[in-house]
Amino acid sequence: MFRSEYADVPAVELPIHEAVLGRAARFGGAPALIDGMDGTTLTYDQVDRFHRRAAAAFAEAGVRKGDVLALHSPNTVLFPVAFYAATRAGASVRRRLRDQGSEQPREAGEWP
Repeated sequence: MFRSEYADVPAVELPIHEAVLGRAARFGGAPALIDGMDGTTLTYDQVDRFHRRAAAAFAEAGVRKGDVLALHSPNTVLFPVAFYAATRAGASVRRRLRDQGSEQPREAGEWP
């Protein structure tokens, strides 16, 4: 078993969207997410605003606490927006991955 030389990090008791974006207003226009491939950048304000809008749309579509959403998405700056929107709407998220060069998605954690 590997033990880090650093102190253990206590578990966060907040929902993930609140733990990550709860103080987004403090960082406002600072970059929150940057796509390393094309440079697309979202600020903390944008991520907070976009995920709240998407969460409202999920709720309007009937997503509720206890639901599980499968996110099938390329790895872009919009994936976290969708992820945090789903959790804010009350859902758990199951990530679906696409193998490079394959049209078939696979479950997160599965080996090709």
